[in-house]
Amino acid sequence: MKLIFALCFSFLILGVSCKKDPVVETRSVLELLTNNSTKTWQVKDGFAKQGDVEVNLIASQNPCVTDNQIVLGSDFSYSFLEGASKCSPDDPDLILQATWQLAADESSITIDKFIFLGRTIDKPTFVLSSVTEATFSGTTTITVNGETFDVTVTFEQIK
Repeated sequence: MKLIFALCFSFLILGVSCKKDPVVETRSVLELLTNNSTKTWQVKDGFAKQGDVEVNLIASQNPCVTDNQIVLGSDFSYSFLEGASKCSPDDPDLILQATWQLAADESSITIDKFIFLGRTIDKPTFVLSSVTEATFSGTTTITVNGETFDVTVTFEQIK
């Protein structure tokens, strides 16, 4: 009887300890950035660095600038929208419409035209450092008035 009990107990322990590994769903960068349709993002943090000097681009900006939004479409459409607050009552809701590309290895995106803190930047390539369901971040290099800056930006999803 003890032998039967020991065997049953052993099978019970083996049955409980042999759990299946959870299924991990991996989504492509395109899916994370667009949710297979469109997804709206807003700048959360932004820093410009030149040599040893780093400047927070967001901290001193008016919310009418920092609350602007970008919409990335899975068809590679791109919209830059006025946020909840406007700097001027005449500001249009749609600031810019363009297209974007995702590198074949999903390591970077290139936007045809981007407006950041009042500056228009043509064809910036944004090297992705992190992409999740709720945020993405990366770096780009821009030149303003002959000065070159490395810019790191983090975007968060707007729901």
